[in-house]
Amino acid sequence: MKPSGPTAWQIAVLTGLAQGLQARQESMSRLLSDPPPDLKETVEQIKPIFVVSANLAVDEKRSSADRMPAIRLLAHGPWLDVATALSSLLKPQNPAELQLAAVRSLANQENPKVADLLMAGWDGYTPQVRREVLEALLARSDRVSGLLDAIEGKKILAGQLEPSRLTQLLQYPNSNIRQRAEKLLAGQTNPQRQNVLKDYRHALTLKPDLARGKIVFKKVCATCHRLENEGIEVGPDLLSALRNKTPETLLTDILDPSREVDPRYLNYQIITKAGRVFTGMIASETASSVTLRRAEKVEDTILRNQIDEIQATGKSLMPEGLEMQLTKQDLADVIAYLLSVAAPRN
Repeated sequence: MKPSGPTAWQIAVLTGLAQGLQARQESMSRLLSDPPPDLKETVEQIKPIFVVSANLAVDEKRSSADRMPAIRLLAHGPWLDVATALSSLLKPQNPAELQLAAVRSLANQENPKVADLLMAGWDGYTPQVRREVLEALLARSDRVSGLLDAIEGKKILAGQLEPSRLTQLLQYPNSNIRQRAEKLLAGQTNPQRQNVLKDYRHALTLKPDLARGKIVFKKVCATCHRLENEGIEVGPDLLSALRNKTPETLLTDILDPSREVDPRYLNYQIITKAGRVFTGMIASETASSVTLRRAEKVEDTILRNQIDEIQATGKSLMPEGLEMQLTKQDLADVIAYLLSVAAPRN
């Protein structure tokens, strides 16, 4: 194999080989960095492909479709050969799909610098990229420690984290992380749902604005719900569900989403034998794997033989704490908008 340029089949074969190694709790990155004596010659032939793939990944003259397989391959390459390319792809000047692919490739790397690299561009990330960065950070306890350092140092504000992520930190499997999160996030969440409902009930008496309600829906709800061709359908069919709703039931559904949960939309947590943490509703199961789906319909497939623990959180996939993103007027507007869309048409 020559470093003149990776072919599609070379990238595909190496990606498949890397995924196979990963399924056996091994790492191509480690293998390439420190090969056994009998594989050194083969490794020397393979490593240039990662170097050229890194160049292809950042080549702005190539299409995103050409660059994407190379970016995915970098998830398994030697850190020194891939870190610079993946870091440059996180800049907001790059298309969102390439940024997200770079985040996922970095998330697969084991280098301790991953967390700092992911958080370095935090202020310039779109909400979509931030969600994927947080998914990568929360997947490993050492990265969570880095996230908490950033929150403590005000480099990342706790208010910039979605309520579901705050809850995940407060319920993290590692007790030391939980205790530290409780101290740092004190006052950031309100577990007393009944008090929140009582406080926000006044929203039902306010005069709503349907146009603003649609804007609130796009901002707060569209990552998991689709309505009038806006948003992503992760949760239940919203239009069907709304037909039997009243303003009072919607108030409860939004502010206390786990009071009554359809088992299909329960949030699960899977911890792998390697210590990675995944969350989401169970989208599908096979004899050999479980697939979790989360906001924006992003999916993670975990092989059953890699699962150390799987647990239903008892909570809805829809997070608690949305009141931190909604004023009472916002709530009045979005409830009115939802009910207007569901109203029968003459």
